[in-house]
Amino acid sequence: MSIRIKVILVIMIIVLAITASSVIISVSSAQSRILSTLETKMEEMVKMANENITSEVTKLVETASTLASIVRNNPRNMVMDSVFGIGPTLDGYRDEHPYLMSISIFESSRGIFPRNAMYTYPLNSPSLELTGNYAEMARDAFNGKRTVSTTYSQADEMVFYIFLPVDDARSISEGTARIIVLTVNSSFFKTRVESGNVTIVDNTGKIVASIQNNWALEQWNFLDLAEDPKTNNVYNEVAGLVQRMISSAEPGVARFSMPDEDNRGVQADYLATFMPISKSVGDSESSDWILENVPSELGDTWSLAVISSVAESSFYEIRILLIISGFVFFGLGMVAATFASGVIAKPFEIAKAMSKAKTTFLANLSHDMRTPLNVIIGFSDLSLTKKGLPGDVVEYLEKIYGTGNNLLGIINDLLDMSNMEGGKFGIMHAEYDASALINDTVKSNLIHIGSKPIQLKILPSENLPARLIGDGLRLRQVFNNLLINAINDTREGTVEWKISCHKEGDKIWLVSSVSDTGQGIKPEDIDNIFIDYSNQDSSNMRSMKGAGLNLALTKRMTDLMGGKISVNSVYGKGSTFTVWIPQKFVNDQVISKEVTENLKNFKYIEQKRRDNAEIQRMNLKGKKILVVDDVALNLDVAKWMVEPYGITVDCITGGQEAISKVRDAQPEYDAILLTSFMAEMPGREVLNKIREVGSDYSKNVPIIALTTNTVTGNNDIFLKWGFQDVLSKPLDIHRLDMIIRRWVGKEKS
Repeated sequence: MSIRIKVILVIMIIVLAITASSVIISVSSAQSRILSTLETKMEEMVKMANENITSEVTKLVETASTLASIVRNNPRNMVMDSVFGIGPTLDGYRDEHPYLMSISIFESSRGIFPRNAMYTYPLNSPSLELTGNYAEMARDAFNGKRTVSTTYSQADEMVFYIFLPVDDARSISEGTARIIVLTVNSSFFKTRVESGNVTIVDNTGKIVASIQNNWALEQWNFLDLAEDPKTNNVYNEVAGLVQRMISSAEPGVARFSMPDEDNRGVQADYLATFMPISKSVGDSESSDWILENVPSELGDTWSLAVISSVAESSFYEIRILLIISGFVFFGLGMVAATFASGVIAKPFEIAKAMSKAKTTFLANLSHDMRTPLNVIIGFSDLSLTKKGLPGDVVEYLEKIYGTGNNLLGIINDLLDMSNMEGGKFGIMHAEYDASALINDTVKSNLIHIGSKPIQLKILPSENLPARLIGDGLRLRQVFNNLLINAINDTREGTVEWKISCHKEGDKIWLVSSVSDTGQGIKPEDIDNIFIDYSNQDSSNMRSMKGAGLNLALTKRMTDLMGGKISVNSVYGKGSTFTVWIPQKFVNDQVISKEVTENLKNFKYIEQKRRDNAEIQRMNLKGKKILVVDDVALNLDVAKWMVEPYGITVDCITGGQEAISKVRDAQPEYDAILLTSFMAEMPGREVLNKIREVGSDYSKNVPIIALTTNTVTGNNDIFLKWGFQDVLSKPLDIHRLDMIIRRWVGKEKS
């Protein structure tokens, strides 16, 4: 993915985050304001609806009171025996109140709870029977109490009743009390609520009146519906509203969801304001019919609610507009990001190109320098195996060999630093011999002392484990760098290397401390010694010991291995560098006292040198090896290193020729050493074409990669490609011997 695309994605994420947060905040703010305004308007609406309904109910009750006065002031026989006594008056009231269906008169003398009215007008109206709930209201009316019933179904119509006493207390006491019952069609409420979403419930939760006709006609009760398992709890919230309405004596506001009337599968969002009707009626001082016991004035105590769908408010339109605006803003941001990405990405692209160029340069430099180093180290190492050489010649060869290895170490450091910056550097854990690691480190650093009057002291602790698990290669680089740094900084005196360990569970902290009597470090430079050349001030970096690649690489490697490094220094007297690096524990075996003493006295080094000179090569006469490399000197080194085994070595400089030799199978080679990097055809491609020849020989001949790329983990890559093993350049005699024994001599490793 290019840097420009990455920049666009980053800007896109930022713009998206800003847009989304802005839209969410705006939508939330708009919703809050709109709902607040809606609540205020609905509170005004519920008060107006309440006043309207209570006013109309009051008129009906006042009408009933007037009729009660007429009945009370007329002789009984005139009411009972003649329709013409109050008939015209009743007709007038029915014209004034079209929802007034009938007027019935009951007399207590016809029985304590008369079932039928003594008089009903009009005569063809259904006669109300005072049974059930009506009986209780009738008893209250005979005792002088006025009540209004809830709604009931009568002859396929929804009605409610107004009960009023006719006679005064004297008549009541004489047991000749009369009451008037007005039957009113409940469409009376519908007319008064259809201008708004008004719903009325009684104290049982039953719908008395509603803009939704079926709610009242079907006698809906949301409290019962919420308890019905068939409804799947979809009415729980509206039931909560109804419960608040019938239990609260004060106005309130509620938000709830319930199934949409047009689509029962969708939960719609609603807002409701509510208040008890009886409270409003009780507050009205203009109605002389209202008794002191206010809550019972409407019998079942009705409550009124104005309900509005949130979807019908302007919130949804505004939300859509805000979302559209967000998309427009996001789109404009993307356009701006596309244009801006080029400017923003350009410096990064330049830096990336420079980093890539540096990495490529170092890789090419490594390859180009490893070719002559392969010759220098290979020939000097090979010459040191010869017996009978004069002492001075051996000394010269050792210095050539050591210098070549030191130069190789510098190249490796450069590559490691480059790979760290490119994210290609890795740590490879394996079991290693601690004494061999110490010996090899000391051996490679003796050359740096040269003729300087420096005493090198090696002080391994007696409890040092013989074998550990970790990255021995990187560990040796860290120790190497610290010793090189100490030797270079010391003109005369002592360089002391202490190695100890501290066990912590199954982990070993390997502690290495390198002290010198060199010039030390100025206090102001301590913080900069682990910074590489590219980040240092060029004006003072040469005056600082360890400035640049050496200690910078040591610090990075230590960090990658999970360790830590510290420095104590007195300017003019010397420095001590200490590293703590975690390693895995193998067993309780420690380095023997004999080996420890040999390490202290450098005898272990002499023994290893003799091992090189006295390496026992297998006699493999009759075996044949093909070496493929496009550099003639590399072919010479490989040939002369292999020939002491009695092996016939053929050398060629091209991949295509190697493919032809395998295809012809004349001769059949026991192994092929194939250079991975060649100008004409890469080693991997040569390998694939050899395997594609198809013969048993081409499929099974061992092919070992020769490579100058020593990046950690590359061995695994070569093996994944199909190589049987890997040999790094410059060639190491011991590694070469192991490869030959395994693949040519067929020794089991």
